[in-house]
Amino acid sequence: MMKKFILVITSIIAIGAVLTTGTTTQAKSKEDNKNQSLSRVAPKTKYSESEYDSSEEALGAIQEVLKEDGVPVDLGNNIIGYSQGGAGSMYVTFHKGVYSVSISSSNVLGQDSRSLSRQVAQILADTEKFPNTVKGRIDADFRSGVMSITWVDENLVKSVSSEDLKAAIDKANTK
Repeated sequence: MMKKFILVITSIIAIGAVLTTGTTTQAKSKEDNKNQSLSRVAPKTKYSESEYDSSEEALGAIQEVLKEDGVPVDLGNNIIGYSQGGAGSMYVTFHKGVYSVSISSSNVLGQDSRSLSRQVAQILADTEKFPNTVKGRIDADFRSGVMSITWVDENLVKSVSSEDLKAAIDKANTK
C-alpha cells in the first residue's frame, strides 16, 4: 500500500505544448509524419515519486511489458520489437536492459509506428546512461505526445515525463 505520494514539479507541461504536440502528430503528409521529431527546443519536464512500504511493493508498481508478444519488427541496433494493433492504435514493445519499453502511436492520426519506434530505439541505443535500477519502464506515447521514464529506487517509484524522450531520460539521470 502506498504510504505517501510526493509530487515535485520541475516544470509543468503546458496545455499549449500538448496542443502543439497533438497538432504535430496530425501530419498532413507521409513526409511530414516521417520527419516528426522526438526532440523539441527547451522541453519541459515533470518529476514525481511515490513511496511504498517496501521495495517489493515498489517493484510491483511498475507494469512490465511482455517479452515477445506480437509480430516481430526489426528496429535496428540489434533491437527486435513486437507490434500489436487495435482500434486505430499501434503498440510496439521491447526491452532495453532492465527497462520495458512501450511505444504507442495512432493510425488514425497518420503516425508511422515503425518509423517512430525506430526513432525511439535509436535514441535509446545512443543513450549511454539510464537511472540505475533493477526494474524500469519507458513509454513513448505519440498519441498524446507524452514520453516518460519510470524506475524503482529502493522503496520509491520515480518518474519523469516530457514531450521529449531524451529530455525525460536526461532529467531522470539527475534524480
